[in-house]
Amino acid sequence: MRHTLRSTVAGFTVTAALLLSACSDQPTEVSSEPHSPAPGGARVVAPASSCPASSIQTQITNLTQPGSLRTSLLAKFKSIPPKGGKTTGTAARDKMFALVDAILEAYYAGQFGGGPTVEDQVLALISSLYCFVRLESPTLPDGSLGEDGVIGVVTPTSPTTTLAVPSEHAAVTIPAGAAPVPTMIVIRILPDEPGPLNTSLDQYPYFYEFSAFPEVTFTADVIAGICPRDNLDAIDANLRLAHNTGPDFGDIEVLPRPLGAVAGLDCTDLGGEEIGFRGSSTRPGDDAGEGWSSMRRVLAPLALALLPEPLHAATSLATIGVGGTTKKFSPFGIVDVTSNPGRLTRVEPAFTSEEITTETGATVTRTVVARSRNLTPIAGVPVVFTAGAGTLDGGSPQTILTDGNGQASVSWTLPSEPAVYTLEASVPEIDTPPLESTDPPGNIAFVPDAVFDTTSMTFTVAGADNGVLTALSCELEGEIRSSTGAPVTMFFDNRTDDEVSVFWLDHFGQRNYPFEGGGIGVPYAIMGPNGSEGDTHSQETFVTHPWILTTVFEGEGEFCHGIYLPLSDGETGGTVIVGDGEDEGPVFE
Repeated sequence: MRHTLRSTVAGFTVTAALLLSACSDQPTEVSSEPHSPAPGGARVVAPASSCPASSIQTQITNLTQPGSLRTSLLAKFKSIPPKGGKTTGTAARDKMFALVDAILEAYYAGQFGGGPTVEDQVLALISSLYCFVRLESPTLPDGSLGEDGVIGVVTPTSPTTTLAVPSEHAAVTIPAGAAPVPTMIVIRILPDEPGPLNTSLDQYPYFYEFSAFPEVTFTADVIAGICPRDNLDAIDANLRLAHNTGPDFGDIEVLPRPLGAVAGLDCTDLGGEEIGFRGSSTRPGDDAGEGWSSMRRVLAPLALALLPEPLHAATSLATIGVGGTTKKFSPFGIVDVTSNPGRLTRVEPAFTSEEITTETGATVTRTVVARSRNLTPIAGVPVVFTAGAGTLDGGSPQTILTDGNGQASVSWTLPSEPAVYTLEASVPEIDTPPLESTDPPGNIAFVPDAVFDTTSMTFTVAGADNGVLTALSCELEGEIRSSTGAPVTMFFDNRTDDEVSVFWLDHFGQRNYPFEGGGIGVPYAIMGPNGSEGDTHSQETFVTHPWILTTVFEGEGEFCHGIYLPLSDGETGGTVIVGDGEDEGPVFE
């Protein structure tokens, strides 16, 4: 019963806001300029080039069943007075907003049924009604009337107004007179993944998009708040509300905490018995009571009905909302301001061998992933790929933005000659702070640094010609290590006049024979000189498992022939030919 009452109150708040807008004498005329896209890739419900009365009557008829609701809505529409053939002026706008109010009330009451088709019809009808009275139609994103979305309108003459989504997990309070022009406010929930904020900081759902149509800068601070979905493993003071300030990675602002609670926000159904609010550093029992009382005095009556219960000491992070003050809207979420740096890692192995043909070379794909410190994928990070040789699909260097999984991939075509080639992947490093810093900034707005603990990494490919593997540098020993991969068989052919030892480099980069009689530094095989029995060796192994081949000369030390990796495709891992001009040159220790 309590949830039903809250949903009803939320609907009444929207209704009140819409009715307030009808009193404004400041219309926004229809612009001849094309509509700008809604933020966050949201779908835009754009009006037709003209909005005749017959078309709107058809929209109302298609939305409703025969009966009193259809009759009432059609009558309200027909009551919008024309003036010299044009539907303009205060009277027409008043009746249009009254009709929009009735449409939203019927929608929230479930009188149109449910589903995305009904939502689309309602949004399109509202857009057409704005067009009909020569007001610029709002661009209403998908989800505005969804399960956890809310719409309202404020004007320069509106009293302080609070809008809360039906779950009461997101809300905003707009002070009286803060809207510079009549503005439609939309709050809608965003997916939990990927996090929408352009930051390397840890970010936590819930995420909501707060939109203003037209996009405005409010003349006074508005107070926004969001509930966290989960218990957060972070210190109370480190959690702040943040929002995007632009489309690029790093365009983010951490917001100051408000003095007191966010009206309309209630996180009590997210777990735990205690409730609370992460606003200013004050708490009930200190100086918070006066701030709370002041907020209650200035709220409009219907907004007051949405206030949460009195505060108690917070013990469960999942029941505490996080608030902030701002003058601009965009996607909002909760961040841990001490959680830099993020992480850049490889999805593909660092070292591979690929088959190359003299006609076309070989084309491979290389992928990196960007994550925050708690391993949450970060979307929208610009990764710059630079090829040492060969070509990238799109040119080199090439910048690829990470996707919703935090991944960025590039297609790399190698030269046609078998050799060793490198590809570098790097991310921006902006104003790097000390990595061990744990002191969060004070209660002020600030732009956090975009930081990764590894800003660049290299992929290395050894080209193979007709199955004959190319050696990687012996200097990579210790850096190149075994990973996981498909089973293959490699073949070794000693064409030198000396014995050659075959060592496996394990997952720690050590020479190892992990079987009975083996151990660190023990070879898998020792091939005899060319022409002798045992001058070849067949070895079952796995893709990404490196092998290093050496010869020891008495009194001179060890000569390294190279490190070899099996081919990444096919059952045959390739052939290693030692000698016959294939060695890279002596490396003695």
